[in-house]
Amino acid sequence: MSNNEGETNEAASGNNGAIEVTSPGLPAKLQQRSKRQSELKPTKVIAGGVRGVFDARILDIENFHHLICQRVRDQADCESEDTEVAVYLSNGTSRRFPSIDEFKGYVETGDPVPTVVNLEISLGIKFHGTNRIERQNVDIAIRASDISADTIEHQNSQESLRFATDKMQIAILSSESDLGIFSYTIDHTRISWGLDVENLIRSHIAKLIQPLSWSDKVLRFIKDPLHLVTTILVGLVVANQFVDLLFRFLFETEGAPEGTSIVDVASNWLVNGHMAKYIVVSLIVSVVIMTLTSSLVRNLLKNLSKPRPSFILLSEFDEKRRGTRLSNHEKRWTRVGVTLALNLVAVLATIMLEDRILTYWNSI
Repeated sequence: MSNNEGETNEAASGNNGAIEVTSPGLPAKLQQRSKRQSELKPTKVIAGGVRGVFDARILDIENFHHLICQRVRDQADCESEDTEVAVYLSNGTSRRFPSIDEFKGYVETGDPVPTVVNLEISLGIKFHGTNRIERQNVDIAIRASDISADTIEHQNSQESLRFATDKMQIAILSSESDLGIFSYTIDHTRISWGLDVENLIRSHIAKLIQPLSWSDKVLRFIKDPLHLVTTILVGLVVANQFVDLLFRFLFETEGAPEGTSIVDVASNWLVNGHMAKYIVVSLIVSVVIMTLTSSLVRNLLKNLSKPRPSFILLSEFDEKRRGTRLSNHEKRWTRVGVTLALNLVAVLATIMLEDRILTYWNSI
């Protein structure tokens, strides 16, 4: 049948009765929509992710695309392939590339840091044994560990909460963002195909994930014991000095006569109840000092157990920034050295205090 707007041919495709509609007279977008409708079939979803330390470069991201497309060409007839790469930057902007070839020419000369790269691959596959074209979608997101607060637009008040962001960026703001993240979503019509692609993706991720260094393992192991020991040693020494100053001040302001022994003054304090009051004050001062010391030590060691940052490296500026960040990361050992020095000073002060006590005790 024909008319002024062109011809429409309808043909059954395969045993499933799929209808493919083509019309030379229809606009290109309508023809594309008709083609997509002929590829519709209920899909299932496989999703997963891997956390770890990595450096993701353009070639690594490109290899995800090549591995998946090569496997599809080896196993089935790929009738269509659409790829889009989106790069999200730390200043809230993004760059989108309609093909993997255009993404390979990525150039960024400013300060924004790439925080998320999203690779979307849409495949129209004709599996063996059927004439039906089935749509498969693979979505791979790579998230750096060093995420800036400017990655998303965030407005918060008592009455409302609002985010302006991409779906992948909202997921990176977690308490475990110390590690980089590879995540993937596979919309598929055949479970065997979906599992095969998942294994392919995870195998490539495994090659990019770097094991924790001996430095990371050692620092993660010693952080809590070092925090506890430093708090006790330094806190006790500082608390002792404050309490010592407190009792010296009390002794001098209580109006003790010239030449009165400390034992006589202490006996009077014990009789009139001042001693109990002074002991309570000393305990409160000691608790406050120990709490402050614990907080200071925690801040000193706060980044000690963090792993090496993960980066998305798309330009020479990203490579330079990586070198700077890794240099700062290795300064964790300087913090360890400062903490050990504090412990050594505390131990020496404790030994000196013990000598003072023994000397005074022997003189009585």
